[in-house]
Amino acid sequence: MYSIIDVETTGGNAWTDRITEIAVFVHDGKQIVRQFNSLVNPERPIPPFVVKLTGITDEMVGTAPFFHEIARDIEEITEGTIFVGHNVQFDYSFVKQEFKNAGLSFNKKTLCTCKLSRKLIPGHPSYSLGKLCQQLGIELNNRHRATGDAEATVRLFERILHADLDGSIEMALNPVKHAHMPDCLDTERIYEIPERPGIYYFHDRKGEIIYIGKSKNIRKRILSHFKAKKSSSKNARIRSELHEVTYHVTGTELIALLMESEEIKKHLPKYNRSGKIRKFDIGIFDRTDEHGYLQLFAANISKQNSKPLASFRKMEHALHVIHQKVVQHQLCTKLSGIEKGNGPCFNHQVKKCKGACIHLEAPESYNKRVETAISTLHFEHPHFLIIDKGRNHLEQSVVKVENGQYSGYGYFDPSVIGNNLADIREAAGKHTDNPETHHIIHAHLRSEKNIRLVTL
Repeated sequence: MYSIIDVETTGGNAWTDRITEIAVFVHDGKQIVRQFNSLVNPERPIPPFVVKLTGITDEMVGTAPFFHEIARDIEEITEGTIFVGHNVQFDYSFVKQEFKNAGLSFNKKTLCTCKLSRKLIPGHPSYSLGKLCQQLGIELNNRHRATGDAEATVRLFERILHADLDGSIEMALNPVKHAHMPDCLDTERIYEIPERPGIYYFHDRKGEIIYIGKSKNIRKRILSHFKAKKSSSKNARIRSELHEVTYHVTGTELIALLMESEEIKKHLPKYNRSGKIRKFDIGIFDRTDEHGYLQLFAANISKQNSKPLASFRKMEHALHVIHQKVVQHQLCTKLSGIEKGNGPCFNHQVKKCKGACIHLEAPESYNKRVETAISTLHFEHPHFLIIDKGRNHLEQSVVKVENGQYSGYGYFDPSVIGNNLADIREAAGKHTDNPETHHIIHAHLRSEKNIRLVTL
C-alpha cells in the first residue's frame, strides 16, 4: 500500500516553517482506496510570495485545524503504507517534523516519483512535476495546491508502476538488501542513519578510522560505497576491512565540508590520503619594483621566501583570480604578471589602465588600488558570520570569519541567544584556518544564492 502525499507550506525549511495544507491518497497499487485532505493552521503568517504561489491566505487557514488536531487521522490513514511524493524528502521532512512537534513519531519508507521517473521514464528535458505531467499528458489541476499536486502525482506513480519491469521500486525501498554489504556490518543500523547533511567514519575491526566522507545525505552516500562490484575497486577494499560506521549530523553541507577537511587532516585515514588531502602549492604574492609600484604575481609557494596572500591548487586558478582583480580595480596587466613586453600595456591602450606601466600614474595612487585588491583576495568582507539551519529545529548554525580568515563553526539556540551577535560569535568555537577552508567557504559563497551573511 502506498500513501501519495503532498503538502503546501509557509517556506522551504521543515525545522522553521509549517504546513498550510496536506493531501493524502492511499493507493493499493491498482487504484485509490482512501483519501484525506485539509487546510492546516500554521500558527504564523504566510509570506506574501507563498500566498502568490499557492493562493492560500491567512484568512483561509485562520479557521483550519492545527496539525496536532488532524495528526491521528493522518496516522490512521497512512498506517502500513509507503510514503510517496515528488521530491519526497521535502514533503516527508515536513510531515515528520509536524508529528514531532505534536509529540508523536512518524516513520515511513519513502519513494520519490521524481527519481523513479528519471530512471523508468527517461529522456525528458525536465522532471519538475508540472513540466513532466505536461510532457506525459497527465492532467494537473490546481497547481501548487496539495490536492491538485497529489492527484497528479498519483497518475504519475501509476505510470511508474507500469514501467517498473526491473524491480527499481523494490531496490529503492530496500537499498541495503540490494547492496554488497560487508559481512560483519549490522545492516539494520544503516537504516538508522539519517538522510541529512553530515560526515561519516568507516572503522576497521580495531576501531581505527580507515575512511572519512561527507554528504548532503549521509545514508545515501554510505550506501553508494557498497554498490561497486569489482573486487579491485577502492570501495571493495574498504568493504573488506569495514567493521563499524559512525557519523555526525552537521545541519549544513558547508559545515560538513569544513568538518571533513579538519578530520581528515587530524586522523589521516588510509583510504583518504591520495584522494582527499589536497595540496595548495601555488600562491599569489606581492612585491614592490624598483620604481615603487606594488606588483601582484603567481608562483610556486616552495620557491618563494614569503607567505602567499592566497593559495591555490593550480596555476590557472591563481592567474584567473589575478585577472579578476585587474578588471575590478583597474590594475595594470604588466604589473600583475599577465602581460609581458615593452611599452604600455594593452589595458592602457583601451583606457582601462591609468598608465602605471609607463609611469604616468604615481605609485602612491596605483598602490592604493592594489592594496584594496589584496584586501579582497580572501573575502569581500574581513569579518562576517554565515547563519544557517542547525542539526534540529531548535537550533541554528554559524560559521565565523575574522580578519579574512576562517576561525570556527558552531551551533546556538536562537530562542535563548536571539540576535545577540556577540553570543552568536562566541558559539562558533575555534578551528584552524588553512588554504582548503578558504576554498570551501569561497565556493559556498559563490554557489549559494540565499545565504544569511552578517558582517561584523
